[in-house]
Amino acid sequence: MNLQRVIQLKPEEEILLAVREVVLPRVPAFFMLGLWFLLPFFLLFPLFRLGWLGVLGFFAILVPAVVFIWRAYRKWSDTMLVITDRRVIDIERRGLFDTEVCEASFADVDEVTFRIKGLMPTLCRYGDVEVKISGAAADIEFCRVKHPAKVHDLIADLRRSAREGEADPAEQRIRRLAKVVPLEKIEGMQRAAEREVRTEAAQRFFGEKDDA
Repeated sequence: MNLQRVIQLKPEEEILLAVREVVLPRVPAFFMLGLWFLLPFFLLFPLFRLGWLGVLGFFAILVPAVVFIWRAYRKWSDTMLVITDRRVIDIERRGLFDTEVCEASFADVDEVTFRIKGLMPTLCRYGDVEVKISGAAADIEFCRVKHPAKVHDLIADLRRSAREGEADPAEQRIRRLAKVVPLEKIEGMQRAAEREVRTEAAQRFFGEKDDA
């Protein structure tokens, strides 16, 4: 799935994490679809002995199986939880031609929780992550994600950083500057600022001494 075709990243926005639902809960469904796909091949010779009706029956069984397998695969592969450095995005593929995208900035996130319930999720370490959004916006819930605790911690940290950035606009500007300015220049700016502070302190010290 090409994320750039589904979501439009803002200037200087970076994707930090993109996760899908674990495959394990869908294994029974994929197994049944696989049997459906193989069924006409097991009946190949009996069907072909019936002539064109048998050939028609062969493809009547095979084509729907291919369509449903493709639909199930696209529904799994195109359903993702995307976390950038500015927002959380829930992409859900509902059908071949039906995709729903929900997003929320970290400043609008009220609470983030995760839940691991059941023997298999506990053993395989997957669970559900829920992001509660302030206001009338719908909450974001992503089910059966691998390592939900890590996803929870990442969203919680970004939410905390967004709240702190809102409280201190200067810090937010410094963080944006740090993304585009090389480290060497930042270190040079830091040394220059430290020299300026020492110079001002020395001037105040000698000025007070002269006054005395």
